[in-house]
Amino acid sequence: MAVGNVAPTPSKRSTTITSVDKALRIIEHMSTLGPEGQTLLEIATALSMNKSSLHHTLATLRARDWVTQDHNGNYHLGTTSSIIARWWNASERLTTTLHPILESLCAQSHELVHLGQLSEKTMVYLDKVEPDRAVRVWSQIGRRIPAATTAMGRSLMGVLADHTFTIDTWITAVKSPANNLAERIQQEIERVRTHGYAIEIEENEPGIACVAIPLLVAGQATASVSITMPIERCSHERLHDLAGLLTKTVTEAHIPQIATFTPQP
Repeated sequence: MAVGNVAPTPSKRSTTITSVDKALRIIEHMSTLGPEGQTLLEIATALSMNKSSLHHTLATLRARDWVTQDHNGNYHLGTTSSIIARWWNASERLTTTLHPILESLCAQSHELVHLGQLSEKTMVYLDKVEPDRAVRVWSQIGRRIPAATTAMGRSLMGVLADHTFTIDTWITAVKSPANNLAERIQQEIERVRTHGYAIEIEENEPGIACVAIPLLVAGQATASVSITMPIERCSHERLHDLAGLLTKTVTEAHIPQIATFTPQP
């Protein structure tokens, strides 16, 4: 039986531009780095890139201020990256993007959920979703509260500590700070660094507890999401479990440029 000629199946041509893809991979990687940055060799190893080729790409990114290099030779994100951060950090964009996550968290926890954004030394409430059952707490969109007395603010302090504000600076925004406030802030900074979340129990409002995680928006710690509840539904074990729920829900949403903080045990 004769077999006719079969035309070969055309291969799918990739539309990816290698040089652009490489530059974007570098920027994405550098957005995850700490304040110490990385050397050329460390970046090359992390991204499995040729050092010579990587050096040329970094030089191009440096010329447009997407990347900068310090006196030790380590590379960091440059000032141009702040354009993306400003775009993502616009309050209305954050609210629209993250509202479905707040709804999911409220449905799963049956508690009050807030989204807040850092503004100097205060937290601004951007959005909230209330559960069916009553929560004896007053909150209003647009309300400002000193970051030092809130779980949301403390969650961001844990990321920003040592290179933004001192603890004493945060406390200056509090009208009548408790005698142990500095100690409590330090405890929560350590909790964020080791466990990725912060808590506040009756320090902001009597009978109310809160747990929060920091959000990295375009690589910058500027927003936070929290779960608030009456203290009768609060235990350290439940706060820990709710922190896990916060992290899991945000991570699994796979929202571009929104990430959770990875603690260093």
